[in-house]
Amino acid sequence: MGEMFGRVRFGKALALPIAAGLLGACSVFNPPVFTPHELESVHRNVEIQDLEDHWKRWAGQKIMVGGAVVSVDNRSEMAYVQIRPMPLDDHSRPTDGDAGRGRVLLIFDGPVDPSKLFRGSRLTVIGTVRRMRYPVEREDGGYWRLVAVEVRVVHTWLPRSQLMTPQTGPIMTPPGGGPYYPSGLYP
Repeated sequence: MGEMFGRVRFGKALALPIAAGLLGACSVFNPPVFTPHELESVHRNVEIQDLEDHWKRWAGQKIMVGGAVVSVDNRSEMAYVQIRPMPLDDHSRPTDGDAGRGRVLLIFDGPVDPSKLFRGSRLTVIGTVRRMRYPVEREDGGYWRLVAVEVRVVHTWLPRSQLMTPQTGPIMTPPGGGPYYPSGLYP
């Protein structure tokens, strides 16, 4: 009887660290994108239609918005990046869900790296709503109303295809080491 009681206690004592370790592993594989300090007083679930219709009410507020880059206008003192907003998932990553109809103009203090921000790349930003900008003509003859957001923090996302597929070509090693093929296939 005493032996059985000891096994149960040992099993319960072992179960708690294992459960904590398994739950903690989620944060290792999906680390937070923004720090708690960056997320202070940030409105995360902003509807783009509400932002366009009531931009004066949002002016001066910190928001989180993400989407796909439509255009980049790099200048010497700042950069203007137009995005097509998308809903964000639990990790603040833009999803392929209903993208809405609007556009958001992101204003960066200084030029941006064109290898990171190009047409179609996805990003999530925390920024301050500033004003409504001039309308931009659409392909169908209509106009986009742009709400300007001054960017404070930005996170760019790799395409999921780059996260899931290994590099296929050889990786060069130091002299004398020869090429290394990560896929395991040799020519």
